[in-house]
Amino acid sequence: MDQHEAQVARSKARIVDAVVELIVKRGVRAVTIEEVAATSGVAKTTVYRHWPSREALVAETLAAALPAPVIPDTGSLAGDLQKLARGLAAGLGDARSAALLAAIALPDGDPSLDAVRHDATRARHQALRAVVRRARERGESVPVDGADGLIRSIAGPLFYRRFVEGVPPTRTMADRCVQRALAPAEHTEGAATGGRTR
Repeated sequence: MDQHEAQVARSKARIVDAVVELIVKRGVRAVTIEEVAATSGVAKTTVYRHWPSREALVAETLAAALPAPVIPDTGSLAGDLQKLARGLAAGLGDARSAALLAAIALPDGDPSLDAVRHDATRARHQALRAVVRRARERGESVPVDGADGLIRSIAGPLFYRRFVEGVPPTRTMADRCVQRALAPAEHTEGAATGGRTR
């Protein structure tokens, strides 16, 4: 890497750090090109040189600072969901990660970022959809609502605990959410189809 490339890399890193700082301290609505330039000490023209819009800058920052979870492979749906749920609980227990997750998951009345949130949320849900698909291939029973139902049953209570009750969720709570989501046999595909899975 030559001197110019190193300078560009440093500038981009300062910009991304500034976006994360603004999200953590003031929420994603505080992220404007003007605020990013002021916080990072990088000129607005430099910000625009690397990102054509505020939306593009937020999207790339969230993807870099909060990567999608690794798809687990424990050999069972319950084990895979437990790993994903515990990972989410750990993220919600960290102030920085929780603020970034809120930027992705919680609407704040800023429609200009709706597409960014949709894409970021979809990317993070891919891991859960993958483990559900693999469970079906193994012949495991899966709740009739599939991945969407599991997302609501597992992630919903964890987000509620963190952002409504203001209490970081624990590993124990994450495990309990998984158990409750999978417990009712009458709500599984296998039970609904006489033991067959789709």
